[in-house]
Amino acid sequence: MQKKKPSPFSQLMQKGHRKVKYSSQKSDVLMLFSEQEHRRIATLIKKWLKEDEQK
Repeated sequence: MQKKKPSPFSQLMQKGHRKVKYSSQKSDVLMLFSEQEHRRIATLIKKWLKEDEQK
């Protein structure tokens, strides 16, 4: 099975974590929050696009 390639944003976050020496536990929590935020933003944009199509 092929692993899913991390997004460029995810790679950037991981690189930043290494630079400031975050622990893996803190890193995992921050990555989870950033992924959730990314999904929320995508959902909002999708909603705006649907509203725009209905006008």
